[in-house]
Amino acid sequence: MNTTCPQCGFDVFIDDTQVPPYAFNIECPRCRKTITVTPPPKPQPSLRVGEQTRTQYMGSPATSSFSSSDGTATPSDPMQMMMQLMQMMMAGMGAPQSGAKDKNFMASWQRKRAVICCADANQRSVIEQVLGEAGVETEVAQSSGQAIEIMQDHKVDYVILDPQFDAARQGGIAVLRYVNSLMPKYRRRIYVVLVSPQVKTLDTYMAFLNCVNLTVNADDVESLPGILQKSLKDFNELYRPLYEAASMTPL
Repeated sequence: MNTTCPQCGFDVFIDDTQVPPYAFNIECPRCRKTITVTPPPKPQPSLRVGEQTRTQYMGSPATSSFSSSDGTATPSDPMQMMMQLMQMMMAGMGAPQSGAKDKNFMASWQRKRAVICCADANQRSVIEQVLGEAGVETEVAQSSGQAIEIMQDHKVDYVILDPQFDAARQGGIAVLRYVNSLMPKYRRRIYVVLVSPQVKTLDTYMAFLNCVNLTVNADDVESLPGILQKSLKDFNELYRPLYEAASMTPL
């Protein structure tokens, strides 16, 4: 960032990586006058579904990017670059058809646990049923506080999140804020699925914008196990070198 000395008008450049999040003092290199610098506020991330935008109170930089020479938005840190690679790998995938294959895809896996955070009771019921038939333990949260308590008390593999969940307390944002505040080694083990009638299934760009792993249209929830299988397969392949290097099991 740049600032100007009020005494002599000298322009002072300050490395952005050295700028603290609070006001600080520097000395003008020309006239030696003390300059008080107040950094600009950082933009807040948002939970985007269709044309709606909800403010997140989590301060995550996950949506920052820069533009490449061809004008394409490119992530500005290694994790974001990995996420964009995942987007390219998953490009063109559609929602799979429901059926017996969906119900048995996790038969050979260690049993997983999902917390369901949905505002619509019918949607909750369908998700609970199809995941249960696929061998996933499910817990239904009635509020954001309860969802966070479940995640604190148990190992949770999947968070199924509706942006309208616990709307009076901005529950969708509160749950996402909690998950994304976890240490990377724990956050990486939780697969967050955004379910909404305003997103496309397997829309990796929208997933990237919302700091989630997967988007599912509300009309496709009956095929959720198969959609998860497709998404997780590519996710695990993307992170396979990391899993092998760290002796970690895939999701």
